[in-house]
Amino acid sequence: MHEVQFNGEPMLLHLEFQKKSDPEMGQRLLEYNMIGMLTYKLPVWSCVL
Repeated sequence: MHEVQFNGEPMLLHLEFQKKSDPEMGQRLLEYNMIGMLTYKLPVWSCVL
């Protein structure tokens, strides 16, 4: 995760690279988002590429 600015507001950007389908991707993204929000008190935007 990287802290970035969007429309002048701080947020965390989570980028994940994936080569094949992963049925657990949704759960993992949810966990990363919750950890980021609870730890840094910032919104998290996730993107899987």
